[in-house]
Order: sequence, then structure tokens, then C-alpha cells
Amino acid sequence: MSLNPQDLMLMVGLPALAVFVIDYFSNLLSFGNRIVNALVAAIVLGAVLVGLAVATGTGLDQIRLQDVGVAAGVMFVVGLLGNLIAFSNRFVNALVTALLFAVAYGALMYSVFHGVPTKLI
Repeated sequence: MSLNPQDLMLMVGLPALAVFVIDYFSNLLSFGNRIVNALVAAIVLGAVLVGLAVATGTGLDQIRLQDVGVAAGVMFVVGLLGNLIAFSNRFVNALVTALLFAVAYGALMYSVFHGVPTKLI
């Protein structure tokens, strides 16, 4: 698999945009405590992932909860780091969280797949 910059930008940009929206929404729900804010972001992400799976026709018994838990854990860590860096403003906090996620996710995609995966299996 070779690195295609446009595909990599799309594969990193869309999830980073989703992280921004989820973190901003979580900031609106709870913006008093850094840890609670990151925890709410992780819970909202888990609910969104399960909701999307159910909406696309996946039964609740077919959802791999360990994958949802890993994604929520990553969101918690990234959200907490974003909260520690920029906690003065909801928008800036969500932007910093999304940028941290984009850098980490982009580096992971590049190092694991040496570009953009064409197939996951």
C-alpha cells in the first residue's frame, strides 16, 4: 500500500472532524471539570458508534463492544490531553482535541499501514 496524500487527508480529516463535533458537544454538556469533560466525550463517542452500527442494520448482539471500548478509551485520553492544553474556551478545547487526534491517528495510519489501507481485512 502506497501513501496517497489526498486519501490520507480524507481518512484523517473526517474522523478528526467527528472528534471535533463530539468533543464540542461534550464541552457544551459538561465544561466544569477536565476529567468529567473527557469522560463525557468518551461516553458520547461510544453512544454514537453504537447508534451508527444499529442505524446501519447491525444488531446489538453483533456489535463488538471491546472495539467501542477501545475507541472510547482513545477518545478519553485525547480529550483529557486537549483539556489539559486548552481548557479556557469550549471551541478552542475541541479544536485542540481534534488536532491532537488528527496527528496521532495520522501517524498511526502512516506507521501501521504505510499509507492508507485499501482493505481492512
